[in-house]
Amino acid sequence: MIIIDIIIVSIPFTGIGFFRTVYAANEYNVPMAEAAMLSGYVQAVGNIAGTLLSAWISTRVRTKAGYIWIIFATYAVVTCVVPAYLYLDCPNYPVYGHEGELGLPANMTDMCGCETEKQLLSCGSDGLHYYSPCHAGCTSLDGKTFMECTGLATGNGTVTPGLCDTTCHDNFVIYTVLNGVQGLVFTMAMVPRRLLLFRVVSAQDRGFAGSMLFFFFDFRK
Repeated sequence: MIIIDIIIVSIPFTGIGFFRTVYAANEYNVPMAEAAMLSGYVQAVGNIAGTLLSAWISTRVRTKAGYIWIIFATYAVVTCVVPAYLYLDCPNYPVYGHEGELGLPANMTDMCGCETEKQLLSCGSDGLHYYSPCHAGCTSLDGKTFMECTGLATGNGTVTPGLCDTTCHDNFVIYTVLNGVQGLVFTMAMVPRRLLLFRVVSAQDRGFAGSMLFFFFDFRK
């Protein structure tokens, strides 16, 4: 039963975590580094707090039925949080090349050497995203700011590497915090799950059952 629990619930839940950072960066238009850093901090705090709470709860609950209720309760809470993500969406802002098309192989200036495989997502002074400074028609560089960009929607302007600021950052923070709450609640079942394992198997099988449990938990990582 414990192995089925891990395969059906724990492994998929952990698998989602591998794509969480990429999803957050793409959905909320934030740099990958920021998404990974904030997600890492929140998940670390959630897992530590969840482990401590898991140990504390296990000192108060000492029955098999109690352990099972804890496991199912944590799954229920984690599942109930998921619909909230539907309300934390963010508009997908287009990325423009020359003529407003994504990655159009346009070379507006010989100084750029613009090629479709050369990508540097950039923010124009018009508030739009561009596939690269080349696709915005930039002809000069001042530090990290590309100048004299004639391909902007507003005409001549400047472009800086990176994504433009959006109105979705608050949703990104809420999304990350909710992920941390899910991690905290999910981790609260860690100690009860192990205690339940040793309660439901006979003494001679506990070594094998424990090794199988840790094998599947290591496998899911």
